[in-house]
Amino acid sequence: MFLLNGKRQAPLKSFTEADSGSMSSALFLKQDQVASGNTRGQVKIWDLRSTEVQPSKTCHLAMDLVGVTCLSQHPTQPHVVVGGASNGVLAFWDLRGTPTYPMSVVKAHSAAVSEVHFHSHQPDHMFSCDSSGEVWHWNGSNANRIGPSYFSQTSTVQSSTTNCIWLNSEMVKTRVNTKAIMTKQPLPVNSISVAGSSVLVAGDSEAIFIIPNIGI
Repeated sequence: MFLLNGKRQAPLKSFTEADSGSMSSALFLKQDQVASGNTRGQVKIWDLRSTEVQPSKTCHLAMDLVGVTCLSQHPTQPHVVVGGASNGVLAFWDLRGTPTYPMSVVKAHSAAVSEVHFHSHQPDHMFSCDSSGEVWHWNGSNANRIGPSYFSQTSTVQSSTTNCIWLNSEMVKTRVNTKAIMTKQPLPVNSISVAGSSVLVAGDSEAIFIIPNIGI
């Protein structure tokens, strides 16, 4: 793993032995902290200020032969990170605590998740795509309207203290509406980007789609 700066030719920092297997994703958590996902189902947290070559923390998906394929950070609760998996699962970690396993795991897509993103201004909305050609909108706005009392009755203590719907598996399963926002593509969808009320989609079809008015 390499830290690059466009003003310099050489890397600012190199982790030449960051992992023993394929690394599938890298994500800035802070200016001096990054996360990396690998095909062995691990998410490693790295402190860029440290002289150590080991991660400061390693989180586990805890599923045999299932890799982490993508990562995204919650825009207003930066301790919350979602990872897509090669079996279609979405896993949500709370990086503040000592547990290294996901707080919430949701069976989502029928194929490997290519990308997942929270909406930057309304993070109760989330978007994901997969290698089977599907693009989904996860709408959790109704869940947020039920108030904090619901959290105190369900799942874990940490979910209740954060009031983050994504850290509560039952909340995501029962209170979050999920729908496809475009016709299933015959080839994999590899990448999505969200800006305002529009979603940008690209994949193996060699086409780029812009989906407007997604209902946020």
